[in-house]
Amino acid sequence: TTTYYTTFDAAKSAWADGSTLKLLKDAETTATIEVPTDGERTLDLNGFGIRYSGDGNASVITVPRNAALTVKDSNPNAEHYITLTDGRGTEVTGTASDGAIKVTGGYITGGTGNSYYSQYYGGGVNIASGGALTMTGGTIIGNTANEGGGVYNKGTFSLSGTGKIIGNKASVDADLYGDGGGVANYGDQSEFTMSGGEISGNTAERDGGGVYSSGMFIMAQGAELGGNTATQNGGGVYIADGGSFILISGTVRNNTAAQNGGGICNAENGTFAMSGGRITGNKAASGGGVYNDGTLTVNLGSVRYNTATGKGTDVYNAGTFNLFKGNRPIVDSVYLPDGKVFTVTGVLGSGARIGVAMENPGVFTSGLKAGGNTGTTAFFSDTDGYNVTLDESTGEAMLTNDNNTGRVSVTVGSGSGSVTTYYDTLEAAFAKANNAGAEGSVTVTVRIYEDMVVGASIPVEADVTLDLNGHTVMKAEE
Repeated sequence: TTTYYTTFDAAKSAWADGSTLKLLKDAETTATIEVPTDGERTLDLNGFGIRYSGDGNASVITVPRNAALTVKDSNPNAEHYITLTDGRGTEVTGTASDGAIKVTGGYITGGTGNSYYSQYYGGGVNIASGGALTMTGGTIIGNTANEGGGVYNKGTFSLSGTGKIIGNKASVDADLYGDGGGVANYGDQSEFTMSGGEISGNTAERDGGGVYSSGMFIMAQGAELGGNTATQNGGGVYIADGGSFILISGTVRNNTAAQNGGGICNAENGTFAMSGGRITGNKAASGGGVYNDGTLTVNLGSVRYNTATGKGTDVYNAGTFNLFKGNRPIVDSVYLPDGKVFTVTGVLGSGARIGVAMENPGVFTSGLKAGGNTGTTAFFSDTDGYNVTLDESTGEAMLTNDNNTGRVSVTVGSGSGSVTTYYDTLEAAFAKANNAGAEGSVTVTVRIYEDMVVGASIPVEADVTLDLNGHTVMKAEE
């Protein structure tokens, strides 16, 4: 049974459990539209839209605890032109005008976020803990808030189909907040699944231009996340302390962060697992594609053609980088600061190709041989003048100088059976020499090729010969 109403307010009042509210023209509201909590409801934008036009701050739609809303769009080809003022949709017309953004299909715009303790959350939609939103169509555009310019989710949020979240903004207030230009997925009980759809052109004045997540975020089935901007970290996605991001498929592209992680920034105690998809064309100061300070696992997929003005063209790994049995990622460049390595568990897949750049070239794997790998074919050097070789004594992969020249060398054994490797620091050379000498009665010689200065005393833990080779070793002045 279909019933027609002459006003939007009358239709909302009759919006019962299991029913669909279908727009027949554009609507305006001066207060948040709160979804009732006694069941499941559907909003069919039908090619039209809802604009919040109130003077105060409010989300366009609020989904409280125990409420469930599905937003769909049965007329995705309708055209609208939305004018933004300070990031907020303030005018909608059917004809093009200077500065207006063209939107096809239905829309939700103009929201400024519900207020909690003088901050504003979820400009377009605010989903409370225990609430659920399923969005298969329509566009959330031109909304602003301190957290979650487009959507603030503490419950369950699913984006798929032709659903889009574009052109929203999360703004800083007193040096706080400003996270999640498109979506802020907040709290350890929050779940955001993006199985299709698009998040693009959003801005965060702090972290997470596209998505900020301290809960569970899953991206799959051709989802697109691109062209978002963060003033600090995570142009596309920011994974906060305790958050988890699983990239199964889809593309994270052309996002920008002024600091770390143009595509994705995984903070300390965050978890990022990549089992497919592409991360490409992103830009940042460090970690053009990915900046990892938590735990990163890359199984399948590619991280390529990103840009960093500093270190880490594709990946800057300041945390834990896991490679498991059968993993075969394609990553053009991973930068490893001093002390960081790849943790390898099991035999890597035959298609794995990982470029390596290091702050101090040397050993860069842990568990390579122990995991059953017999060579280093999964890795290649992204450091000019160096290549990847196998450290025979430890079974680990390492970067050595292409021309077998360096500041210091370590020779293990004697005669035709000896193996020489080259290092840039005396500390790295003695670490190798101590390890090799501890394995048995073998001749170990450290030879230097230029005068060297060390910052601290170097421990000698095995029978090692130091060949000064006409040079000096001095301790730096304190």
